[in-house]
Amino acid sequence: MGSPTEPLSALGRWYLYALHGYLAEVLFTATWDFAAARDWRFHGGSSAWAPFIYGTCGLILERLYLRLRGRCRLPTRGALYTVCIYLWEFATGALLRHFGACPWDYSHFTYNFMGLVTLEYAAFWFVGSILLETLVIRTTLRLRVDGAAKPLRPRGAFALKED
Repeated sequence: MGSPTEPLSALGRWYLYALHGYLAEVLFTATWDFAAARDWRFHGGSSAWAPFIYGTCGLILERLYLRLRGRCRLPTRGALYTVCIYLWEFATGALLRHFGACPWDYSHFTYNFMGLVTLEYAAFWFVGSILLETLVIRTTLRLRVDGAAKPLRPRGAFALKED
């Protein structure tokens, strides 16, 4: 039989959440621009900060999912996830703004708070968090990788020479 499998590491899960969030943001901004301006080019936008923000938030929401999955229903978890997303977006936005690096500004929205978060996105965050749990977090937690492989012996030019 093969070697035993292990759950994906926290870094591996962070990476998947980061990629998912980054792609979702690019697709969301492309769709938003299409809906607002009928831009058929579907140019999505994001920032190099986005994977770090989404990856870390994904791990936070994963922990929350593991604590709440047997205690409350999906809509309640979605509401709690949305609150966490708003808090995370505000905190990371404030930190990045402090260094002049915040890539978003919601000041032009009616229900924004300090330009860092806006209530206009609440429904999107709610639906997105439900999709994140049901499609991404649950699947990611089930992923398995082969156990540690035996290291290969160095060969050729890279072989260690004995003195």
